[in-house]
Amino acid sequence: MTGLNKTKLIIPTVSVGNIPQLTADLILANDSNYIILKDDNIIDPDLLKFTYPFVSSDDNEFIRSLEIYENKVNNTYLLQQRSPIIKGFEINFYSLLVKRIKQTLPQINEIIIIDSLSGSDPYIDLIKSEKVSNLYELINDQRISVGHLNSKIDAKAFENFREALDNEINSLAEKEKIEHKYDDINFEFKEVLPKADQTVIQFDGSSFQNKIFVDSLLTKLVSTFVEITTNINYFNMVSYEGDNSLDAVIFIKFLTSLKIVKPTENIKIPKSWESVYGFKHLKESIDESLYT
Repeated sequence: MTGLNKTKLIIPTVSVGNIPQLTADLILANDSNYIILKDDNIIDPDLLKFTYPFVSSDDNEFIRSLEIYENKVNNTYLLQQRSPIIKGFEINFYSLLVKRIKQTLPQINEIIIIDSLSGSDPYIDLIKSEKVSNLYELINDQRISVGHLNSKIDAKAFENFREALDNEINSLAEKEKIEHKYDDINFEFKEVLPKADQTVIQFDGSSFQNKIFVDSLLTKLVSTFVEITTNINYFNMVSYEGDNSLDAVIFIKFLTSLKIVKPTENIKIPKSWESVYGFKHLKESIDESLYT
């Protein structure tokens, strides 16, 4: 899926179970070639103002809510985001980030998005593939859907896409109102389902999903990064309650199998995980990790 001459940017979203962030932690902990870029031309105060405040430290070093790492060995950059974007400012955030990247890292020509989705999402059936009858039956990397940006989609198409979406949302706000009948204490509620799309991201036939939600963080991310490249790959894990660090282990092994990250025989846990997750060493299965 990734070429030898590609310069990749890995973007973990802030999503369910923090699985993308945990996966990024594992990537950084298991490949010493990643070096943090202390370049304020990329991550500056104007960009950070669109995220929630975050203060932390590791080994007496200040950790920002947003950091970018460079791996010169395999031409890869990794964006680690530890704080969510303030709702309503996603497009502002990604547009400014894209502007900074185009100015400072113009060599990037492939985007890899790591995402996660709750298996208990009430609307998940709207994007689920008809080939999958029960999401709870999926194991290991079967829970990771694989997709790529439709090559026919460009920045102009996304501009029209967003305009149509705004018009539809405004129209629904006027038409689909909750009607209250207080005289007989009955309430009539007409639910407005989220809109799904299967043209922006094209999924592999084995993926658990074949659509995405139109008004999602992914759509906003992709619609801005398409200005850099249309070579955008998407990996989304369906998650359930439990220790999500185990999901991250599955994710990094999957990315390793695609040669996106460095092969690692024995996965090391980051220092930041100590005393946070309930194990000292990562195991091959959930049973091992829970009961040994």
